[in-house]
Amino acid sequence: MNKKFFLFIAALLITLLTYITSENVSYESQKDLITLLQNTSLMIFTVLGLWIAYAYPKTKSEGKELKELIKQEVPDKNINEKLLISEFEDKYKELSLLLFALTLSAIVLGVLLFGVFLKSILLSSDYALYASKPFIKFICTYILYGLVLIQGAAIYLVVIKNVNYTIELKNDLASLKNISKSKRK
Repeated sequence: MNKKFFLFIAALLITLLTYITSENVSYESQKDLITLLQNTSLMIFTVLGLWIAYAYPKTKSEGKELKELIKQEVPDKNINEKLLISEFEDKYKELSLLLFALTLSAIVLGVLLFGVFLKSILLSSDYALYASKPFIKFICTYILYGLVLIQGAAIYLVVIKNVNYTIELKNDLASLKNISKSKRK
């Protein structure tokens, strides 16, 4: 499915859901959702921070080694440069996916931080009357529902990455077993 189409449909659904619920939603009732979004962001930061801390230096050193192999004046005939570059490209894409999920969570956390800051200023000032206006409630609810969608996408990316990693390990294990069986014969 086209990403733009998916985003359009998601924005439309969020708009419809916000329109239906925003009048009945209070700021107090959204506290649990805000806390859940915050905690989920922090969990994603922890998991991806550890994963990236492991993957980035390893990928970086592999890239340097690959550069050195390609720069050799007398290339090694046993080395398939295209395969090595393709494998490195796959690792780059994986790392980019992790960084994208981390960025999505950072956006969620940043918007939540800014929103809570604004709420504390607005609700404790002469502007509190405006915070309960239907249009303001609609915008705030729309943003909060949008953050749920963004956080859901970040969770999806983390899960997909872990599933792909597990599949790669399973394939590597099967390959090792086949090599081991062929050596025994």
